[in-house]
Amino acid sequence: KARRPEDAFSVYRLMRARGITPTIVTYNALMNACARSESPLRAFEVLKMLRADAVEGVVPDKFTYGTLIAACARTARAADAFRIAYKMERLGIPRDEAVYAAVMDACGRAGAFTMSLAVFEEMKRNAIFPTSVRHFTILIDACASANASPHHAVRIFREIRSWGLEPGSAAYASLIGALVRAECPERAQAALEEA
Repeated sequence: KARRPEDAFSVYRLMRARGITPTIVTYNALMNACARSESPLRAFEVLKMLRADAVEGVVPDKFTYGTLIAACARTARAADAFRIAYKMERLGIPRDEAVYAAVMDACGRAGAFTMSLAVFEEMKRNAIFPTSVRHFTILIDACASANASPHHAVRIFREIRSWGLEPGSAAYASLIGALVRAECPERAQAALEEA
């Protein structure tokens, strides 16, 4: 899997030159390379390519839309992430833990903590439950980005264990960062000592 888009596009051009028909996996790999690059919004150019190529039977899938939402998250484009997530719903494409996490991340990076929290609550209402601390870490980071009350960050951190999960170094780092940002050094020190 190439993470540098130019490498991925070179492979794509070579495939086309050799008469190899791209599949949705091909386009998703291109999008993923773009989404993880310094120019994540190039993933949308790949979607346009997919549509322009009009390869029979090749249609966007859960991974396509999830990658586009991840690109939105990297660029703090919460509204676009929501638009894509709801398009998935209209098309009957299930949204999984990763999709919800990416939408939450887009909201958090845009400074919209309450929106990120609302997405998490929607995920749970839809019987999709967190299986890792990733969602909680995203929420704590969103809390810090929005300069929300530090008690929200502490409450979210404590909720991790209620799901049978153990907070790892990333969760502790997010909590400490949120508390420091909220100018609560004594609470940050206590969290550090607990780690």
